[in-house]
Amino acid sequence: MSCASLPETLAKSELIGCEAGAFTGAVRRRCGLVEQACSGTLLLDEIAELRSALQPKLLGVLEDRAVRRLAGGAEIPVDVRFIAATNTSLESAVAAGRFRADPYYRLPGADTGPAGSITGAARRLGVRRQSLSERCERLGINPEAPIID
Repeated sequence: MSCASLPETLAKSELIGCEAGAFTGAVRRRCGLVEQACSGTLLLDEIAELRSALQPKLLGVLEDRAVRRLAGGAEIPVDVRFIAATNTSLESAVAAGRFRADPYYRLPGADTGPAGSITGAARRLGVRRQSLSERCERLGINPEAPIID
C-alpha cells in the first residue's frame, strides 16, 4: 500500500474497509487492505506520507489488532504483520510534527534510515544481532559457541 498515493477522500475505506451505504458510492461491503492482508504482511510504503487523519486509525489497528469498517458495528480481529518503509527519516517526521509519535513507537522494528545508507546498514546489523542473541538466550544456546559439523 502506497501511503503517499492514497486519496484523502477514500483513505479510510481503503485501509479499513466499509459497509454498504457508508458513503455515497459505497454500494456493497468492502474489505480494507488491512483485512485483506489478514494472516499475511502489509507493506506500508512511504509511511511518513500517511495523512494525519489516518494515523489514529493505523494506531488503533496496531494496538487492538482489529478493524472496524466504516459504518460497521463489529470489530474484526486481524493478524497482520506490518512492514513500514520510507525514503525519509520517520524519527525526523515525528520531531517535526508531520507524523504522530504514538503509531511510530508501535510500529515494530527500528528506524533504520534510507536502505542504502551505511548507518542504516549498521543499525540493521545491530538489530539482527540483538534479535539473534535474544533468540539464543530463550533457547539456551550460546551464540558465541563454534559451529561443529
